[in-house]
Amino acid sequence: MFSTENFRIGGVIRLAILAVMVVVVSLFTFANRHWVRVDGWPLDFEITAPMAVVVLLSVFFGLVLGSLLMSEPIIKYRLRAKRAERRATALEYQMAQSSGTAEPDTGRTGKK
Repeated sequence: MFSTENFRIGGVIRLAILAVMVVVVSLFTFANRHWVRVDGWPLDFEITAPMAVVVLLSVFFGLVLGSLLMSEPIIKYRLRAKRAERRATALEYQMAQSSGTAEPDTGRTGKK
């Protein structure tokens, strides 16, 4: 089902996407070199930094926060799927024992 050619093509696609992202980020950085003042109003916090740094750090922290918030539901569903798979395997084993066959037919051939 999976061949090494598929993984090579996937690697080339990932490399192409990465190259495009590097070009876009580089162009954005060179186009936004002016300095801006960032004021953290409720706190007595103020920094001056290049616009590109401020925007890229904001995007980075947004991605990290979003991934942290989404990891809880994803982990919950993965654990639920593993429990369901274990239960299905146990039920297949019980059915095989009750029908008198040696091993349950799980549909797996042993190949990865």
